[in-house]
Amino acid sequence: MHRAVGRHRRQQGRSGPSLSAKPPRIATSRLFSGAIGFGSTLSAAVTQHRIVGAQEAMVLLGGGALLLLIALIAIAWPMVLTLPLAALALWVAADLLLRAFRLWRIGRRRV
Repeated sequence: MHRAVGRHRRQQGRSGPSLSAKPPRIATSRLFSGAIGFGSTLSAAVTQHRIVGAQEAMVLLGGGALLLLIALIAIAWPMVLTLPLAALALWVAADLLLRAFRLWRIGRRRV
């Protein structure tokens, strides 16, 4: 008797579940929407621009724990935080300067 196996189900053989089966992947858009919701809730709690309900307590707990962890890492190992932030700032600065130069050049041609 053959059984249809779904895309995300593990096939079972004589030795039990297969370890090579991959777990289901989370869609990127769903991941980003969750991150945006997380950030929105934290922003609302900090700026108090809307009432944060009791059901959002776990989001605030996670955000507070994450910020505490970042602060402790920054105190213990400052370069662990400083170097990635400096690289990010350099990347954004280069992008903004390149865009400004391109827009300036386009504007100069039109005159």
